[in-house]
Amino acid sequence: MGDFPPPERTSVKASELVHRAVDKSYEDFRTLIHQLPTMREEERREPLLAHLQSSRKRFAQLLAVLKWSVQSPLLQQCDTLLQQTETYRNNVNETNDRLFFMHADLNRAKERRYDLSTAADVLYGGSYLRLPTIIKNAMFPRELPEVDTEQAATEVADIIRFRLIEADIPEQFSNIKLEGGFVTCQAEGEFEIVLTIQGKEKDAKWRVISVNTALTDAQAFEDHSQAASTSALRIIRSNAPNAAHYNHLKNLVQRAMNKSEKPFVDAFMNHSVKMQSSSGGVRVPSCPSEKGIVVDCQNFAEKLRSTLSEMASA
Repeated sequence: MGDFPPPERTSVKASELVHRAVDKSYEDFRTLIHQLPTMREEERREPLLAHLQSSRKRFAQLLAVLKWSVQSPLLQQCDTLLQQTETYRNNVNETNDRLFFMHADLNRAKERRYDLSTAADVLYGGSYLRLPTIIKNAMFPRELPEVDTEQAATEVADIIRFRLIEADIPEQFSNIKLEGGFVTCQAEGEFEIVLTIQGKEKDAKWRVISVNTALTDAQAFEDHSQAASTSALRIIRSNAPNAAHYNHLKNLVQRAMNKSEKPFVDAFMNHSVKMQSSSGGVRVPSCPSEKGIVVDCQNFAEKLRSTLSEMASA
């Protein structure tokens, strides 16, 4: 609400208005009577006419006020409402001012709430007992219980052995070796995969540990080095897959095995069938010639890179 000046709260009786109007007209008439003898005859008309007009106007206004005064009860109610509204506005403004100063005083008057329970724990117990467990474990990791590694390796080997009996293994895996909780599946002249199991559950997934091909196998390279020249061996080494290729290939095989009901079959298909689709075969022959080793190595490396790039983009 705006800061308007408060209206006057006065009321006048109707009889007092009539008396004031009559007295005013009488005084004006007496003054005019004293002035008329000093005027000439033709000059007296104008003052008399002005007095009559002003008196007539005054009594007409008085008549209008008296007729309008019949609504005085309604005006009384409006006046009461205005007074109450003014009082309410003053109270609201005063309350706002008091709250503002009280808020400023509370900042100076408030007392700090001391954590007495924590202080008692630290002083008498030497430690904070209410620290959340997750924070305590992060600060002071729990020591794992001692485990018999030999017994654990034996249990894992037994689980893998039973899973191998139940699984469909392609005949191309000519050499399967189980040792130390890891199973090595080797396709002679092509590649080998090292796997393990992720848990004791019946539906536990196979995990691919590593993937190697014959192109980077030291034993296979030594067996074939006698039949190849120095230039051929240099070509084989320059086109052999690197660690990044093997890591990406391992991820692709892992993804295929996780989605397959026959993981070993899909593991072989991801290595062998896709690599031989367009190059006419990349198998390293058991008794190769120099030309055969170079061609197979180049085909394998080229197909491996193209396959990895295609599957990565997909």
